[in-house]
Amino acid sequence: MSTAVTGVLLVAALVPLTTLTGMPGPFAAAFGVFQLCGAAGLLWIARHPVPRPPLVRAVVAVNAASAVACAVLALGGVLPLTAFGAVFLLCGALIVGVYAVLEWAGLRRALGVGGAGRAR
Repeated sequence: MSTAVTGVLLVAALVPLTTLTGMPGPFAAAFGVFQLCGAAGLLWIARHPVPRPPLVRAVVAVNAASAVACAVLALGGVLPLTAFGAVFLLCGALIVGVYAVLEWAGLRRALGVGGAGRAR
């Protein structure tokens, strides 16, 4: 849900958000579209009665990579961010990183300790 909300916010409020964050408009728009595509993928995965482990692993990997990318963008001086923009991206990195950890823990639990069980 937060992925969809962030995507809608980035696309619908592009001008005010670029002013507040310092993100260039094309970057913020692309980031919003990426978020919306990710939300659509998550919705598709969530519609399965029991999510398939390879799909969950893919979500964990994308979320972990997104968390790292947001942190690098926030701290690396790659974008002309305002202080609010850096905090915005760091909060996103933290939230997505926590999701990745929780998803990984849920997958491990679903598969059983040591992967002995099988989720379908």
